[in-house]
Amino acid sequence: MSMHLVSPQLSTIRSSRRKKPLTPAQLKKLEQQWTEHNAFLKRMKLPQMTMDQFVDHMRGKSPKAKKAKKIVPKEMPPTQMSKYPSLNLPAREIGHATAKKPEQVYTGDRLIGIAVMHKSNLVPVFSREDAIEISKMRRG
Repeated sequence: MSMHLVSPQLSTIRSSRRKKPLTPAQLKKLEQQWTEHNAFLKRMKLPQMTMDQFVDHMRGKSPKAKKAKKIVPKEMPPTQMSKYPSLNLPAREIGHATAKKPEQVYTGDRLIGIAVMHKSNLVPVFSREDAIEISKMRRG
């Protein structure tokens, strides 16, 4: 079965319903609220709204926010990078920034071997008694 939309009426893409036009009674009520709201804004010393802005506000349509313009300076101030230019060499010529860490190698003679305790849990064995103990744990 194909996954296409049959007609615009059956579309599930639109997530909001269309708003019905306002009735005269609703307009009258909104106009009264608008005058009260503008009086409140005037008391708070804020800019007042027009009727169209108020209706949009009450119906959930917010005005789109204006994008702030980015201010880019015409000329960048000099930095330390101009005093100390970076070394523009290919990676193979640069080398390493730090010394290589020495490899860890066991040099003692206490370690007899490595035993498997449970499934793939490897455990170092230092004495014959440890080896016997580990073998009994595995069977128990």
